[in-house]
This record gives sequence, structure tokens and C-alpha cells, in this order.
Amino acid sequence: MINFDTQILNFEGKLTGYANKLTCNREKAKDLLHDTFCKALANKDKFKEDSNLKAWLYSIMKNTYINEYRRAVKGNKIFDYTKDLIYQDQNKHMILNSGSNHSIKDILIAIDSLHYRHRLPFMMSFEGYTYKEIARLLNLPLGTVKIHIFNARKKLQTILK
Repeated sequence: MINFDTQILNFEGKLTGYANKLTCNREKAKDLLHDTFCKALANKDKFKEDSNLKAWLYSIMKNTYINEYRRAVKGNKIFDYTKDLIYQDQNKHMILNSGSNHSIKDILIAIDSLHYRHRLPFMMSFEGYTYKEIARLLNLPLGTVKIHIFNARKKLQTILK
């Protein structure tokens, strides 16, 4: 049997293409590929031999990319250190809570009850990803992403009534 290191290298070409698709940048794609291989090698004891190695590697790459994207987004947050909180008051996208009888725990339970294919796009949208970004990251058509998020919202409305 071919050893694990050699097996994962057989997917280098396909993973490089996927990394290029995710990052749209050749250098970032190389870094993502390198990080994916490093994580795969560091966690090879967690891989089950009867599992799909290609899917496992793609998952590692996708999750690595999403986590890096989130770190980058968090790094772009503006912190208002002014005395009068001038910048904080300029948030035009703020939504006021008109009151809810639901606890955070109830809401989290409701979100966890969603099917994974609806929950993931919904949570990514909640975290600030655009529909196009979600579609690209999850490798789904834009219309499918919109439907999944719409269905998640409808289900949450029903659960939380």
C-alpha cells in the first residue's frame, strides 16, 4: 500500500486548482495548499483509512480558507477609541432589537436544529459574508445559497414563534 504522504501528494494538482478558485490569487493559493498539506500531515492519525481522502483534503482546505478569511475580516474591524465614540455612532447598518421573548439559548438551539445545508450558509451570512462569497466558498450556485438562507430564516421564524 502507498504511504499516506504519497497519497496526499497525488491530489496536489486538483487541490491547487481548488485553492486558486478559492483565493483568486496564485501566491495565496500556494500558501493555502501548503497549509492544507501541513494540517493533513499533522492530523494523519485522525484520517480513517476507509474514508474518502480527497474529500478530507478538500474539507481541510475549505475550512482553512474560511478561518483565514474570518481572521482577515476581524482584523479589519474598526475600534473606536475616541472620547465621544464618534465612529461607533456612524454605523448605518445597525439593527435595533425591538424586543424578543427568546433567550440566546433558545435561539442557538433553534439554529442548531436547522439542517446543515441550511445552517452553514445562514451562519456565514450572519457573520457578514455576502451571498457571492458564500456561494464561492461552498462551491454552490448563487441561487441555491439564497434558497438555503431563505429556508433557514423561515424555519427559524416557525420555531421561534
